[in-house]
Parts: sequence; structure tokens; C-alpha cells
Amino acid sequence: MKKFLLLGFLITCAVNSFAFVTQGHWRWRKDDGSETTATWLAAQDVAPVITSGSESIRLRIALYNKQTGASDLNTSTLQCSADAGTTWFNVTTTSTSKAFVIAGSSSNIADQDPTTQQLSGEAGYTFEPGKAVVNSSSVVWHQNVAEKGQTEYEWIIKPTPKMKTNTTYLFKFDPLDDSLSALGGIGHPLTYGAASLTTASVLPITVANFTVKAAGKSVTLEWVTATEQNNDRFEIERSRDAVSWTKILTVKGTGNSDKTNNYKTQDMNPFNGNNYYRLKQYDKDGSFTVSDVRSLKMLLQNSGSVTVFPNPSKGDVNFSLSNYTGNVTATLTDVNGRMVYTEIFKADNAVANYKLNLQKKLHSGMYILQVKGEGFSENIKVMVQ
Repeated sequence: MKKFLLLGFLITCAVNSFAFVTQGHWRWRKDDGSETTATWLAAQDVAPVITSGSESIRLRIALYNKQTGASDLNTSTLQCSADAGTTWFNVTTTSTSKAFVIAGSSSNIADQDPTTQQLSGEAGYTFEPGKAVVNSSSVVWHQNVAEKGQTEYEWIIKPTPKMKTNTTYLFKFDPLDDSLSALGGIGHPLTYGAASLTTASVLPITVANFTVKAAGKSVTLEWVTATEQNNDRFEIERSRDAVSWTKILTVKGTGNSDKTNNYKTQDMNPFNGNNYYRLKQYDKDGSFTVSDVRSLKMLLQNSGSVTVFPNPSKGDVNFSLSNYTGNVTATLTDVNGRMVYTEIFKADNAVANYKLNLQKKLHSGMYILQVKGEGFSENIKVMVQ
């Protein structure tokens, strides 16, 4: 009999020592503001539809203690289920094999920032600040929720490439330590059900790590997609000024994929000087999205750069040539296209000045000087006074 009494006493002490809180209301929001100003995605206890496979989102859960004595939230974590609660996995900072991870960072809120009351409270319970969870898998700091106390926790999470489309995910606040079950522990009740969200039937393709880099005289373009739905193709567009764009390449898309896909192609004929690039991703229905712009300055051998000086002139034609090695032909024509003079020069890639060896003085008016070499040609208007 003494042994049974002792066992009962130990169970009572254990349950009180690890007193459970009850999961209350919940609500989803964007990670676009502070702890009080971030945009709500849906009403309280209502599952939103997620249409992005890359943006961080925030889940706020209310917790309240209706047990006797304080409840310690140490070593508690967020859990997720993709099969209506049959199996659960811990949402951690590193488990990219699962559908969601702790975001790790946020420009709007810091790890362990205190929370204020944003959800409907339980009648007769006193609110006390909770915590924001940004870069830690479990609540590793101690927080005791007083008897008849309530608090709110907010997790900042983000999808991984493992997130499936057209799926409902459930979330709950649960202890990592299951030793209480052996002592008759009751787990965390879900007063208003597990928090939930649904992913859209088609998620937009998210382009990540879009880079451009020089590879000799060409430019290598690389990018990554986390998942793909109905991806038909990518069109690579190039511009000199980031205003007027021209399609230069097309890369076939994977189509449908729930894994990371790496893409790589090359621009074999970039501009000398500034090059601007962007991607246009087309779905099979013809809709498209445009990526951010990337820029690269190329200094190409034998691309040539010509400047006429002075311009207007008094009758002589002088020009400088840089960034070219080899023979160039300088041809002067009038505005009617008649050739006035031609001469061959040998350039050595350094900036050098040249003068046309004209046999007679030019009449006043407009002329065109064409300087042409292997791989480049440039026409410049020359005014003679």
C-alpha cells in the first residue's frame, strides 16, 4: 500500500512539475510588419490559402494554463502534420526534408521579442507576454505561465521545396519530452483545433540565386527554382540601359517538379560595356513573371571605342581608338554616301590618336567617319566648319 501511495504522490508531483498549457486561438499573418502591425492573412481560427512557395509567414498561437500551479514552457516546439494529424514532425531550423522550417531571420521582428495580446483571450485569465520564435527550433528559454494565465507565441516559418500543392497542413504547440505519457500525462489540448493552412493547387515558380558572371568573352547566367508547376520556358532578355529589352535566349522549363532545379546558359555575344539581364518565366497558359534585373560590365578585347576630336573641326579629321589590336580601316564619306577618303591604320590595343592623311582640305559640312576592324564597326558624324 505504501508503494502505491508513493507512486501516486510521484505522479502528482510530476504532472504539477510539468504542468501543461492548453492551445487556444490561432491566426496567420504575413511577415511584413512589427509584432503589432503585420498583415493578417485570414480571420482568427481560419485557414488561409498559401500562394507562395518562398515567402516567410507567421503563426500566432494563444496558450493558457488551466492547471494548478505554474506551467513551464521550456523545451516546447511547433509541430506540423500533412496527413490530418496521423503523424507529426517538429518544425526546426534545418530540416529541409520537411515542408516548413523556422525562418531563421526576419527584418521585422527579432528572436525572443515579447508579444502583446493580439488574439481573443479566455474569460477570467490574465495575459502575460510570450515570445517570438525566429531562429530557434524549440522554446529553449524558461517561461512559466501562471495559474489562470494566458500568453501568445508567434513562429516565423517559411516553406521548403518539399511543400506540396493542394495540401492542408496542421500545426500545434507540443512538448519535445514525451516522458509524461508514461506517468499518465495528457498532452496539450487543442481548444479550437490545430492551426491549419492550405496550399494553392498551383504555386508560382520562384526563381532564386539568379546570377550573371563573365566567362571570357561570354556571360554565364545561372538560376534555381525551388518547385515548378506548369513551367513552359524561360526567356532571357538583355538591355544596354535596363529600359529597352531584347530576347536573346530561350531555355526550356522542367514543367512540374517538387525538387530544386538548376539552370545555366550563356550569352555568347554580350555588349562591350554595360549589360543588363532579366528572366521572363512563362507558364503553359502563356502567363509570365519577370525576375529582378542583374547587371555586368564587360570590357571585351577588340571591341573598339572611337572618339573624334575636335568635333566640329577646321578641316582635319582626328580620332582616338582604344581597346583594339590589329588593322582598322577608316573611311570618310559625305552625307550622300560618296567616299571621300579611306586609310588603313594598325592599332595596338592602347589608347592611340590617329589623323587622316587627307590630300586636300575638306569643304564645310557633315561627313561620316567609319572605323572598322575585325569584330567591330563604328560610325561617327563629323562636322567640318
